[in-house]
Amino acid sequence: MSSPFLESHIYRRTKLDTILKKMAVESIINNPFETSAIIGITGNIASGKSTMAIKLMQTYKTLFPDLHVQTISTDNFLKKNSILKKENIFNKKGFPESYDQTLIDKFIDAIHTNSQIFLPVYDHQINDIVPDKKIFINQPDILIIEGLIVLQPDFYPLLNYSIFIDSSPSDNYEWFKQRCSKLKLQEAYHMNDKEFYSLMDYNWTSINLVNFNNHILPLKNLATRCIRLNVQHQIESLV
Repeated sequence: MSSPFLESHIYRRTKLDTILKKMAVESIINNPFETSAIIGITGNIASGKSTMAIKLMQTYKTLFPDLHVQTISTDNFLKKNSILKKENIFNKKGFPESYDQTLIDKFIDAIHTNSQIFLPVYDHQINDIVPDKKIFINQPDILIIEGLIVLQPDFYPLLNYSIFIDSSPSDNYEWFKQRCSKLKLQEAYHMNDKEFYSLMDYNWTSINLVNFNNHILPLKNLATRCIRLNVQHQIESLV
């Protein structure tokens, strides 16, 4: 006899798999693959964009094993910390103006012309672009782009399909704190508990929430699908 916990886990897993398969098929059903099918995933910081991108990529590979699938983050288009500080916009990291417009333009041109392109790599462990490290994008059949600026005017016209990850602000803040803890940022910054919690709260309320409310949430209705997650990162609804 299976336990209620196991039955609940199986149900949640089946529901997630069903939704992922539904979105995977929806997103490419009308695409002739003359150029890459571009799938966008957006939402607030720490909302689960990267995790959703990985799960969706795995679903594509299961359903369509002959297709080449890649995933990238718009974090890779961020200006280096040194440049953000020089331009006096380090406290607006993640805002539209903190991204490298020249690099974005080159990427868009590569997509339109079916060309190869090397992109920088952003690492959350160091919170900066990694020196001398690149990711190679070579005309994949499906390219998943996840990040804060996916629905912004530069990227939105590229998209065949887009997903907005929604949650309550309180749940999202808990996930943000969990991510900071997982990355061991307190140790990296050599701060005591009081200093670190104060910094974390400031970054959330004065930077992340401001960016979300001003530049991300207003574009929610542009998304093809909206996924609502609960505090356990389980799907509550799909619209």
